[in-house]
Amino acid sequence: MALAPAKLERAITRALAATLQGKGFARADAGGVERWQRGVYMFIGAVVTRIGGVNRVEPFAQLGFEEAQKIYAEYMDDDPVAAIKRAVNLQVSYCYFSGGKWGDHLRCQEEAELPAVLGEISRLASEKFLPFLEQNAEPKKVLELYLPYDENDVHSCDPPGWHGHSSALGALILARLYGPEHYAALKKRYAPIFRPLIPEIKERAMRLVSFLDGERSPESH
Repeated sequence: MALAPAKLERAITRALAATLQGKGFARADAGGVERWQRGVYMFIGAVVTRIGGVNRVEPFAQLGFEEAQKIYAEYMDDDPVAAIKRAVNLQVSYCYFSGGKWGDHLRCQEEAELPAVLGEISRLASEKFLPFLEQNAEPKKVLELYLPYDENDVHSCDPPGWHGHSSALGALILARLYGPEHYAALKKRYAPIFRPLIPEIKERAMRLVSFLDGERSPESH
């Protein structure tokens, strides 16, 4: 019997929770599992899409930092209190571990295939995604991933991943707080990303950048 994407997503969340609960992870409201620990946010989950009648499963993981997220949320979110329940400064996709081919995914069409797919996702979570997140759970390490990253390569499988202006702002926040020597160069590099934004979003983004221009380093707070 063919699996509905929603049923598959629920099964993946259950498998991830069983695999990572001993590491402090709990189910996230929208699926997947998450953990806050000493100001560091981690999320591991999967996107399930049905294209041409085929269920495509793309596991991924996210990492973020509370201090950076508080600044982003204050300027860019309508509900900053709710927004700081999550923090995303890095995303690593399945294709990074599968060989670097954009669009790589797992398939799961039938109930009979489910145990093998869930086993593979659990293995990836414990052996690939979680170790990668833990190895990069410092703001400076994530910032260092942004420096060589080509934000114009839409098919890149490399972390930290890219989500347009939100990634640019996140990188600028990290630079201002944890690597101020990189801030000016990143600000100039990312300037074209903000120009085509709709007026409301652009105004918020520019207010955030203006704040960063005058913000002191963490050591002087």
